[in-house]
Amino acid sequence: MTVGATPAMWPRRSLDFRRFVASRGDRHRGRPNHGSRPSMGIKLLIESRVIADTEVSPMGARTWRPAGPGPFPVVLCYHHGPGLGEEIYSVARDLAEEGFFAAAPDLYHREGEEISFNMSDPSVRASERERLFGIIDRTTPAIMVSDALVLIDAIRRNPATDQGPVGCIGFCHTARTVIHGMARNPDVFAAGSFMHPFLTVTDRADSPHLLVREVEGTIYGAFGGADQISPVATQQPLIDELNKLGDRAVVDVFPAANHGFLFQGTEPSVYEPEAAAAAWARTVDLLRRGLNQVARA
Repeated sequence: MTVGATPAMWPRRSLDFRRFVASRGDRHRGRPNHGSRPSMGIKLLIESRVIADTEVSPMGARTWRPAGPGPFPVVLCYHHGPGLGEEIYSVARDLAEEGFFAAAPDLYHREGEEISFNMSDPSVRASERERLFGIIDRTTPAIMVSDALVLIDAIRRNPATDQGPVGCIGFCHTARTVIHGMARNPDVFAAGSFMHPFLTVTDRADSPHLLVREVEGTIYGAFGGADQISPVATQQPLIDELNKLGDRAVVDVFPAANHGFLFQGTEPSVYEPEAAAAAWARTVDLLRRGLNQVARA
């Protein structure tokens, strides 16, 4: 199901990611604001840290869950391009308030522990920007999913976790991670959500959009009609593949939404409250249905 845009609303020209970030700064930074949404009302959370022993180096993940005994369905929160930060931690906490065991893995652990890039800082040198783009290139979907599977095994040692299927949510280039994980490991990932995707449609034989047809679970994709990093017109092949899944996929195209619309970033033009509220509600509903959630507070 596709909602919210017509081809006339789409940008006609792609914008190079490196040039865009260099001139515009990282609009993702700052406290997320997901807008009004239904909540299970769980406020008392337990925070912890899990270490997953991947084949290369230990990967840390911060986790949040309701204070009750559970078990709670597990949802992995994949960070966006600049790395871990309060914006992703807040998403994980909000998911925990909805009754999930939420984990935010350090996907760039091969490059250093919990590294992040504040691209809105004018003092950040061009070399640091290139370092970020190099990390994104090296941290492939296959690598991220491989690490995620190790993390899930580590998380499941906690008796408060449900031992059934897992959910995931990704932003920007980790939309690839959501798709790859669900396509290659359908017995593990039953529900997934991604927003303002990047690098999901390429001319490579392993382009993420081509894997969508292998997804067996339920999946949600939220696109910004005003996305300046990844124009929605360039994402049409991905949208088409999602729509072929029928009732197992939900697609929203928010005409006024830019890249990073879920987060209340450094400039008001990025955060789009109506799109953020709608996408968040869709995500929570899909995760609950896909993971057969039963609240145990």
